[in-house]
Amino acid sequence: MGMSYDRAWKLVRAMNELFRVPLVAVARGGGSGGGAGAHGRRARSPRAATRAMEKACRTATRRDWQTLTRLLR
Repeated sequence: MGMSYDRAWKLVRAMNELFRVPLVAVARGGGSGGGAGAHGRRARSPRAATRAMEKACRTATRRDWQTLTRLLR
């Protein structure tokens, strides 16, 4: 993904803090090895909701954008 390991974990922590249920389950290392995994449907839900909101916004503002772009050079 073109980012450092540290940056990726900081982003995971930040996302987990924003949601009521963590998007990524984190298990610390040790004898069991640790690891991380997505929470299945919960991990897809915010992404799907964001896409749906974006689509609704584009649909709602389509005419205004068309009017505005006709006025631009």
